[in-house]
Amino acid sequence: MNKRIFLAALAALTLTAAAPVITFAASPAPVVMATDAMRASTLIGMKVYDEKGVSFGTLDDLVFTNDGKEPSAILSVGSYLGVSKKLISVPLSHVHLGAKPMMAGATKEFLTAQPDFLYNRGGQS
Repeated sequence: MNKRIFLAALAALTLTAAAPVITFAASPAPVVMATDAMRASTLIGMKVYDEKGVSFGTLDDLVFTNDGKEPSAILSVGSYLGVSKKLISVPLSHVHLGAKPMMAGATKEFLTAQPDFLYNRGGQS
């Protein structure tokens, strides 16, 4: 009997030690978004401009990985009214985010010459 109680207690301690403990303040204050922060849902779909203010595409998506690599901006370029749309991937740090996302030194010709970006649809979207 004592052996069963000991094993049950040991199992409970093992399970408890393996799970992270989340603690909150007794009366947590709301988390407020910083005034200079940007939401991904706001950025996606925005036109992206060159240094001259000419739009060359739109921000189609943002891709983050679990391995710590730099996030990517997926841009839709080379399309006119959605015809011949091409997706490309560029490092997110190359897109200067703001009210008017901009890529310094980018041209429509250069970007449309980049390799196509294809989503891995193997169980994830």
